[in-house]
Amino acid sequence: LGIGAGMALDRAAAIDVGGFDPMMGPGSEFPSADDREIAVRFLLADRHVLSVDHPVVTHHGHRAAGAATRALSKRDHLALGGMFAKFLRVAPMRSLGHLFRFLLRSAGRAVGDSVRLRRPAGVGKLVWTIVGVGRGLRRPIDTQRVVFYDTVTEDHGGTSE
Repeated sequence: LGIGAGMALDRAAAIDVGGFDPMMGPGSEFPSADDREIAVRFLLADRHVLSVDHPVVTHHGHRAAGAATRALSKRDHLALGGMFAKFLRVAPMRSLGHLFRFLLRSAGRAVGDSVRLRRPAGVGKLVWTIVGVGRGLRRPIDTQRVVFYDTVTEDHGGTSE
């Protein structure tokens, strides 16, 4: 799925695919994955996404293990679940396999750790992804733009799915 550090978009192309979803990304119900989500919409619209090894983004510092890392993982996986849910609703045949592979990979890590008698890593990621899918499936979407409606600030006039 990659990350959007150093991401660049053609403005007109981004607008053509519905722009950034205001319900995805920092400060929203799905507080991450806005970069991944718009990249998937580019692909669904038969546009190109190019991953290059430049520019380079250097993150100075690190997160200590513990509560901050768990909070970041929760945020990211909740948003990824919401993203998967949205695409399940608009392109189920193209999306279902991706979701299952993602969930199986998370579950596989946890099971593998358990078999090796280690504390299972990734259980929280799996749980928060599933919670995000559930929330995303309940949220109304604009099927033309493939973005969630912000039900607090928008009147969606019955055009959602």
